[in-house]
Amino acid sequence: MVDYTALKVPHPLPQAAAVDVSQIKGNVTDEQKQLAGNLFSYFVSTREKSYGADIGQRLKIVEMNIWGKGEAAYGETIFEIDIQKDMCNVFGTLHGACAAYMVDPYVSFVMLSSMSCTHLFSGVRPRLSFCLVLPLALTGLGSHSL
Repeated sequence: MVDYTALKVPHPLPQAAAVDVSQIKGNVTDEQKQLAGNLFSYFVSTREKSYGADIGQRLKIVEMNIWGKGEAAYGETIFEIDIQKDMCNVFGTLHGACAAYMVDPYVSFVMLSSMSCTHLFSGVRPRLSFCLVLPLALTGLGSHSL
């Protein structure tokens, strides 16, 4: 069982109502998908509590995968979001800082949801690498997968 005291997270975590694990693809268990959704929902709960909550609450998990075990494990999370004006730079494309904000927590939470060791909660950070071939623009074309 995961010990949340290192994160000062209430246990049990509030259930994330917007997370429907039956709609999330991937090789992790439904329990891990729900835990990742619960963690993320807790950390983007309100604007008063967390940075970027307005944007974080719009993310929809599409797929979650973890390969390997222990320290050699690596993960992938695919989510969708409709790009809106408050996420764009002066050119009307997704701001790089906004992209980093959206990717960072999901990568962390998919890994954390698969681990049961308390010490792993202190300092697990993803290595972020972006390769946006085309700018993601505010075009009204619907969701973009990142």
